[in-house]
Amino acid sequence: MYLKKLSFVFVFVFVCALALTPFSQPVLTKADGVTYMRVVSDDTPFYADNEGRDVLFYLPDSYYVKVLSQGQNLTHVECFGDGVAPTLDGYVPTQKLVENPLFSGNPYLDFYVTTSDSCILYEDCFLTDHLQYVFSGRKLYYYGVYNQDNQENLYFVFYNGKAGYVKESSVLPFEIPLHPDPMPQEPTPEPPSDTTSTNVNAFDGVRTAIIICLVLAGVIALLLVIKRRSKPSTSAITYYDDNDYE
Repeated sequence: MYLKKLSFVFVFVFVCALALTPFSQPVLTKADGVTYMRVVSDDTPFYADNEGRDVLFYLPDSYYVKVLSQGQNLTHVECFGDGVAPTLDGYVPTQKLVENPLFSGNPYLDFYVTTSDSCILYEDCFLTDHLQYVFSGRKLYYYGVYNQDNQENLYFVFYNGKAGYVKESSVLPFEIPLHPDPMPQEPTPEPPSDTTSTNVNAFDGVRTAIIICLVLAGVIALLLVIKRRSKPSTSAITYYDDNDYE
């Protein structure tokens, strides 16, 4: 009987302490078991190689990339491919990507630019190899922009089964819309108040006090059980009367 009471006390203390222990888990951007991270600046390079030397273009701001493997310096990602254009895989500086709450809709940019006149689709950013001649009014699937120092910007596009570069002057003016998901807020260097940390510390103090009280209650209950078991039973004591001796 005493053993059952003792077991109940220990189980009760353990369950209460477990219930009061906070459980936290980092928020990741996931969908269908796939991890996505977000581009939050327009100077995020997309490299073709895993050493970060061959820049293909700069990714559009506010859109997502699918994480294939994350490294300390570069993260292997996959992006685009939901439309008629093929999926691209490449490498992005890890520090340029951020986690964001679960997104809604398509994570990738699905956008076309239109040629303003007849132009050439180049294979490389040095404009040395010609892939195809493109007529005016053709729609080109947009991947990103390639910025050249003191030179005209190039756009990395996909057209007629070929991916390459066209000059900025060869397409009509356009504006890329931002992803509909709100951008993550940048942390402020000096929080206006420490109410959150104060509340957390207060909660931790209360939780610790409650756990200590529960443990003390368990110890007291254990001592009472041990004392009760060790106390002699009155039924085992024999009383003698003086009349028993003559």
